[in-house]
Amino acid sequence: MNPGLTATATEEGICAFDSSAALDRPDAWDCTGAEGQIYDPCFENPFILPDEPGQVACFDSPFSTDVVVLTLTEPLVREKEAPDTGTSLAQAAGVAIDPWDLPWAVELANGDQCTLLGGTLTVQAGQTVHYGCTNGGSILGEVNHVRPLWTVNYLAEGDVASRLVDVVAAWS
Repeated sequence: MNPGLTATATEEGICAFDSSAALDRPDAWDCTGAEGQIYDPCFENPFILPDEPGQVACFDSPFSTDVVVLTLTEPLVREKEAPDTGTSLAQAAGVAIDPWDLPWAVELANGDQCTLLGGTLTVQAGQTVHYGCTNGGSILGEVNHVRPLWTVNYLAEGDVASRLVDVVAAWS
């Protein structure tokens, strides 16, 4: 593990799915701990042999150096070994999501740090709230990355109107 990281807990678990937080990372997994806790994303050690269980490091956000280390009770299921399940839920719904449409986390020019939400999402002002932010704000809709300087539709906690805020860093 990177010396800059701190393991806050070690437990057993399995990683059965690709990460839904870090969409374009083949080394990122959606994992479940022994008590049913969901960890996403968890990153595998590139130096472990593919058929050995090994360990993964699970992060809450890229803004923290704290990780939960999962000791896997089963080897990771590689894409080439996984059964073909047909179309994904997004494909079935007719939705195409590019990984950079929904990066795992973004840091904004106003200093707020926002991470992708999981589970059931809410809708505000006709837009899906994809991100929760450390200062209590939220991001409505997707990251606008059409121009070199990306922007988001940011709703600060307690405000009734959102505003465009520049993205200074993004993690996928």
